[in-house]
Amino acid sequence: MSKKLKNNLKFIFITITIGIVLYEGRMELASIRAAEIGSVLKSLPMKKIIFFMAGGLLTVAISYIREIIISRELSIELKGIKVFKIAFISNAINNISGGFSSAGVRMLFYSKEGVPAKEAAYYNILAVASFSTGLSALIWTALLNLKNIRLIFERYEYVLIAVAVLILYTPLFFMINKFKWLKKKLLGKIGDEEIDYSLLKNLFMSSILEWTVSAMFFSAISLYFSPHSSFMDIFSIFIVSSAVGVASLVPGAIGTFDVTLLLGMSLINVDTHNAIVSLIMFRLFYHIIPVAVALVLTGSLFLERLKSKRRTLSIGGITMTDKDSIKYWSIPLEKVLKYLGSHESGLTSEEAKIRLEKDGYNSLEKQNKTSQLMLFTSQFKNPIIVILLIATVISWVTGEWIDALIILLIVLASSIMSFLQEYSASNAIEELRAKVQATSIVVRDKKPLSIPSSEVVSGDIVNLSTGSLIPADGILLKSDDFFVNQSILTGESLPVRKQEGTAVEVSSIEERKNCVFMGTNVQSGNAVMLVVKTGQDTEFGQIAKKLSLRSPETEFEKGVRHFGYLLTQIMLILTLSVFAINVIFKRPAIESLLFSVALAVGITPQLLPAIISITLSKGSRTMAKEGVIVRRLAAIENFGSMDVLCTDKTGTLTEGVIKLDDTVDISGNHSEAVFRLAYINAAMQSGMVNSLDSTITSSRAMDIGNIKKIGEIPFDFTRERLSVIVGEEDECTMIVKGAFSKVLEICSHFEIEGVQRKMDDSTLKEIHSLYSDWSNSGIRVLGVAKKPVSIKTDYVVEDEKDMIFKGFILLIDHPKPDVANTIEDLQSKGVSLRVITGDNKLIAMHTAESVGLKITGVITGSELISLSDEALWSKVESVNLFAEVDPNQKERIILALKKNSHVVGYMGDGINDVPALHAADVSISVDNAVDVAKESADFVLMENSLKVLKRGIELGRTTFTNTLKYILVTTSANFGNMFSMAGLSLFLPFLPLLPKQILMINFLSDFPAIMIANDSVDRDMLDKPRKWDIRFIRSFMFTFGIISSIFDYLTFAVLFIGFKAQQEVFQSSWFVLSILTELLILIVMRTQKPFFKSKPAPSLLYASIIVGAISIALPYTPIGGLLSLSPISPTILASLIVIAFLYILVTEIAKRYFYRIHNKD
Repeated sequence: MSKKLKNNLKFIFITITIGIVLYEGRMELASIRAAEIGSVLKSLPMKKIIFFMAGGLLTVAISYIREIIISRELSIELKGIKVFKIAFISNAINNISGGFSSAGVRMLFYSKEGVPAKEAAYYNILAVASFSTGLSALIWTALLNLKNIRLIFERYEYVLIAVAVLILYTPLFFMINKFKWLKKKLLGKIGDEEIDYSLLKNLFMSSILEWTVSAMFFSAISLYFSPHSSFMDIFSIFIVSSAVGVASLVPGAIGTFDVTLLLGMSLINVDTHNAIVSLIMFRLFYHIIPVAVALVLTGSLFLERLKSKRRTLSIGGITMTDKDSIKYWSIPLEKVLKYLGSHESGLTSEEAKIRLEKDGYNSLEKQNKTSQLMLFTSQFKNPIIVILLIATVISWVTGEWIDALIILLIVLASSIMSFLQEYSASNAIEELRAKVQATSIVVRDKKPLSIPSSEVVSGDIVNLSTGSLIPADGILLKSDDFFVNQSILTGESLPVRKQEGTAVEVSSIEERKNCVFMGTNVQSGNAVMLVVKTGQDTEFGQIAKKLSLRSPETEFEKGVRHFGYLLTQIMLILTLSVFAINVIFKRPAIESLLFSVALAVGITPQLLPAIISITLSKGSRTMAKEGVIVRRLAAIENFGSMDVLCTDKTGTLTEGVIKLDDTVDISGNHSEAVFRLAYINAAMQSGMVNSLDSTITSSRAMDIGNIKKIGEIPFDFTRERLSVIVGEEDECTMIVKGAFSKVLEICSHFEIEGVQRKMDDSTLKEIHSLYSDWSNSGIRVLGVAKKPVSIKTDYVVEDEKDMIFKGFILLIDHPKPDVANTIEDLQSKGVSLRVITGDNKLIAMHTAESVGLKITGVITGSELISLSDEALWSKVESVNLFAEVDPNQKERIILALKKNSHVVGYMGDGINDVPALHAADVSISVDNAVDVAKESADFVLMENSLKVLKRGIELGRTTFTNTLKYILVTTSANFGNMFSMAGLSLFLPFLPLLPKQILMINFLSDFPAIMIANDSVDRDMLDKPRKWDIRFIRSFMFTFGIISSIFDYLTFAVLFIGFKAQQEVFQSSWFVLSILTELLILIVMRTQKPFFKSKPAPSLLYASIIVGAISIALPYTPIGGLLSLSPISPTILASLIVIAFLYILVTEIAKRYFYRIHNKD
């Protein structure tokens, strides 16, 4: 079918639909009297106009949630205010002209943020497609009220057809992955991949919220003009009319929605003129005024973009419009310096301060610390809380202002408590993070100065050396045998040589040999760079706008997310069911809505974010005292789940203090000549700063003042050797020092007692025999060689050949005396150790055996090369020592362990450890590690010790256990209570608890619950790794929720049947018992042991006692009166206490059997 024919058919369909609707509404429209409508509008008080305007703008602003979902999926870092503006604009346009118009607006703004068109289109189409899913679901709430609105279906068949069509929309939306033809129709070529179900669910929930709030807003307006009408009837008519509007395909549903709404309102006995005034108010404040506001916001966004443009500069005949257009790699250095307003002696401190304020921090993420206001506002981001607040406002408008005020105060108090806890935790975390941050050496005020890399600005002069993390994009002013690993940008496996100069204007990153880039690191050599671009303006920053740079989700985060999905499903079913049933039973709609939403709030562990923040914050502070600085907070839980720890032997199994044992010739005799060559090589190399060279040069002083350095071939991890070319008198000599085998392989001769001879098999055998003997004794062996060379400007790796082998450097690193006990402790906690080292096999085996590590298998780097991935997955389970491996092989071993479902930790401190650190679930470095290793790590140790790791594992498990405690206790107790109240609302002539009472229970029980973060943990909970188990949580919640419900129904029988309690006494008794059982269950369920055998933290115990006393006293106080509570007779109170203790006894017995069955599984 051609596009033109499709458009024509669509036009005919819309025209016919409008015609049918107008025909059906002709009589209703004919009865309208403009003068009467005008009179009603003129009498409207200004404060109501302001209230409706604010309500309309808030209702449109709810779309912010959908925009947050989309921006996160697109992985774009935008300020919250900018996302809000885009959300408001797109929703305002959507309300007037339809979804695809709003998608076009969204596409326009996101394209300005560098989002690829294909990716933006994909999420935009999904967002538009999801918009009506909430309406489709809400039709069911309208159908539950069918008895009161059935006439609209009986009289107007087009309404029935529209509703029947739209009610199928949500099921089809969720089955989009099942029907390829539907997905292709909706998404075209960009929808080939499986659509993430969680994304569909999030968009669906967002849509429900938007349509619910819209319907409530219209209902609130209508109830003002028609106060005797039914809220539920108006709500239902609005949903049905909206379904007609959406199904008609008319932009903005203009006409179809309006006429259907007026017809429906007349059928529920709302005066036509009042209905029209309500509709005018709704259209004005939900459609027209928001569009005007949207135009202002659009103007502000474009104005921001114009302000961000840099003024045109012309330098040396080269015109540059902004920083992005500078081809700085192709411009002479003097011109770049002039453009940046810098000079080779660096910036002044004042200049740097001004630039930092102007350009912002040198970071891929915004450095703006979350403000107190933003953190407080985030406490209200839960959609359930939003609905509760809106329902409360409607309750206020309809006259129940005292109850509404009490509910608002309770919600506010709960939010303040959560905010204070989170704010305190976030401040503590920021202080700890500041202790370990990457630094750069810049030239300020003509002096070298170490500053945080985030404070580097354009125009800065930065000194770089081996191991430095390059802080920004720039060009080289000077270089000395300078090699950079830029695989993160280009994928190149080998380091790239960089040197000063210029490159052609049109060149790739790989071709810009005079440039260095943010995120890459110095492999060897030294250099001085001029910073040109920082932060998000860098090449790395540009990629960050298009790719997700969020840290991989930890197992714990994934578990919390899945738990959220489970809870959302339960809340949605419970809320809609309770609301619908209460409406069917003719309960007041507003009270029923507040009750059902309050139940949803009651079942929600609202303090979960605060509990997680507090436990993680406390864990990070405790770990800091133990010598472990946490850089990535979410990794603490992974620390507790870790079951395999991989580490090098140096500094963990050994003391990490390498000492020079001797320098010997090939006969094994002490040699001063070998020491002199080793000393010259170590003292004159200018590449990688390392402990081996420091060990040699610090062993004793040697006068080499008459020796001149001519050149250098820097160390790299492929060759594993370093060459220095020196001149002494009239001779030019190349001296090579490095790994024994790597030096020996380039030697064709050897020298002994001043005599040079050709290398033969017998000599090689003798040399290898000496090497084996030393290695078996745990001595590290380096080789030394030399040869005369001619003087030239540049020396390359190919010059390292035909060398003369001179002898050996013997180094020793003694095993730690207590490491055997630590290894045993780790194994007792379920953590197995894997040693991964670049050292030779013999030394590694000797060291492992000397510290009591039982070797179960050994694989060398050369053997790894021949192993397929599948074979390695099998071998890695039985092998615990990997020797002579390179950096990429370390990463491969980590990935193989992860493939076998292990949670893997890796401890490293060098450049060669970076790939493995990135691959590990838990990455650990040390304070004196190179910058790039520290930046890659989740944890930084102040001392290089396995003992510290053991304590970190315990703290990780403590954090995990306390977080899980809160979830288990609150969800099981709350689920039972809320489920019982939902059921009892069917049998009682009144609500079991009022909404404000439910929220007060939730508020009071939060005080002791938040103390769980500081609770003690049973030792047996720390003995093995713990992983998130959503099935266990679901089983726990339903098992103990059912027990809770049984006792709730027992309480119902005692109160309602036994004591014939009336509403206030019943609610007061239920209120007190609910709090007491929640407090008691908290003490019982916090441990798997019998509760009297596990001592809770004092703060938890005292908080529980105080809240229990308050809850018993509350019905007898004036505050109890505000909550509609009345005094309870001693007899009833005694009965409640007996029921509470019976409940605890049964729960304790059930707990014992539950854990016995679960632990067997």
